[in-house]
Amino acid sequence: ILDVASARDQSADFYLIQLGTGYSTLTDTVTSTHFYIRGDGRAFIGGELEVLNLTTVRQLKVTVDGIRVLKGGVIIHEDGLKVHDGGAVIANTNLTVLRVVHQNRDNDNGTVLTAETSSPFSNEIDLFRAVANSGDDSEDVIFQVSAEPHTYVNMGGMDITGGLNVVSGGLNV
Repeated sequence: ILDVASARDQSADFYLIQLGTGYSTLTDTVTSTHFYIRGDGRAFIGGELEVLNLTTVRQLKVTVDGIRVLKGGVIIHEDGLKVHDGGAVIANTNLTVLRVVHQNRDNDNGTVLTAETSSPFSNEIDLFRAVANSGDDSEDVIFQVSAEPHTYVNMGGMDITGGLNVVSGGLNV
């Protein structure tokens, strides 16, 4: 059992534990620090960290290279996921790439999927776009909803079952 305590007050000015290589007796320093815990509680790991069991982290801040999950996925139990910059790309070789599910049968009063923009009405941005042959020189935009607002069915036509109600503006064929 290792018990480390300091008579000094909490401070970033000293290390409680420091592990390194290339120690110099002349300067009392190491050339490579692999691990340390400072007197203010900040810990540093200079290599990979392998955790083999459930670990609780109150807050995780990643400043370089992001987070990479090799297996097992990511499960978020509360508060959702927010991506502030960089957007999100979900790629999958299976048939269903993205599934959005509302799971509250007793209180069905929410919106399952919302597309929003802070931009004013414009045909320069699409709120939704369905594309086939993506990545090819001849990608096909099948369906889109622009921020004009306007809905385009560019290919394949439209089948309507259950009627069509045109409230204003008429219908042009």
